[in-house]
Amino acid sequence: MLVAPVFHEGTRVGFVANLGHHADFVQRRHHHVFEEGIRIPPLRIRRDREWIEETLALLMANFQVPTERAADLEAQVAANLVGVAGFERVVESAGMETFGAAAMEVLDYAERQIRQIVEEIPDGAYEAQESFDSNELAEPLPLALELTVEGSDLRLRFDAPPQVLGGLNMVQSALEATCYYAVKSLVAADVLPNAGMFRAISVEAPPGSVLNAELPAAVFTRSQTCQRAVDLVYGALGQALPDLRRGQSHGTNTMLVTSGEDPDSGVFYAYIETLGGGGGAGPEHPGVNGVQVHVTNTSNPPVESLELEYPLQVVEYGLIEESVGAGEASGGRGIRRRIRILSDATVVEYNGTRLTTSPDGGDGGEAGGRGRCWVERPDGEIVDRSGQVDFPVEAGDVVGVDTPGGGGFGG
Repeated sequence: MLVAPVFHEGTRVGFVANLGHHADFVQRRHHHVFEEGIRIPPLRIRRDREWIEETLALLMANFQVPTERAADLEAQVAANLVGVAGFERVVESAGMETFGAAAMEVLDYAERQIRQIVEEIPDGAYEAQESFDSNELAEPLPLALELTVEGSDLRLRFDAPPQVLGGLNMVQSALEATCYYAVKSLVAADVLPNAGMFRAISVEAPPGSVLNAELPAAVFTRSQTCQRAVDLVYGALGQALPDLRRGQSHGTNTMLVTSGEDPDSGVFYAYIETLGGGGGAGPEHPGVNGVQVHVTNTSNPPVESLELEYPLQVVEYGLIEESVGAGEASGGRGIRRRIRILSDATVVEYNGTRLTTSPDGGDGGEAGGRGRCWVERPDGEIVDRSGQVDFPVEAGDVVGVDTPGGGGFGG
């Protein structure tokens, strides 16, 4: 996360920020946060539009592919500079007094919007439960939500087991952000997504739990847990407003990582990709095929780009017909991706959920298909790797991944 201040006539009037996912996190453990990389508190990285050399050296020393990361950081800086210039133009055009008043009104307006929507939801307490499975867990975790509506206030109170020795833990801010997204996407699409909207929504989970973890909990794969938190919010709101019920989407941020030495350049490489799956069906529409859902925000690189950059060859990339949840409206199809490894001594890391549980259908629709991972040896042997987080492969092996399909709607 890179943050830059914005000034007007010598007074700081705000900040711009951007978040970059740096594909530089491979072959690491996730028992606690100190194994997951360097933790950086707010730290100045540039002064007078120039890099602070000592700070840059500190960052580069902790990257596994520093050349790529240097370019990524420059791109983030450039994005912030564009943002600063635009922010300055707005303040200059409107004047500081008008800008400040408008900023406060935008927050208050969002609060009025969301409160009007919540007031239309029948008062009461609504519940939802989920079983959260992952190849990082020995057994699925039980998660629950009690959603209470009282006037224009929305209260989400979660129950969850203690934090785990794995990357699945969420911190409070991640849980809050997930809940804000879930409420907005299901009932408040036109509400401005800012802190004013959040005033009407309170979020609670037991401290030290997998949904509200404390140091030193690992958090790298928390996006998997965020997906299940969305399912809980959708489920509870569907109890309050039956017209909102739908089949569940694939509910996972399926991650496939390969890393090793490129045989052509002799340089260490790291390839990280997340894959979509089937969307859930609703009363007016079937599920979308091969789509990222909810809190994920990544897109897959073109096959041609992948094969040019890395010692990998895409053997198959398509939709899984049998992964859909049947119903009056069928769920979306999951994705099958098979990649041939072209370098020896390569490490593959796989992370997913919905491996032993399935995305539910809605109103009598059938559940979607499950995810899995496997390795095909050159001699034809197929080895299931769905339950493993990392495993070695050699040149000639093909790694396959299936992502879950979406639940259907209507019996």
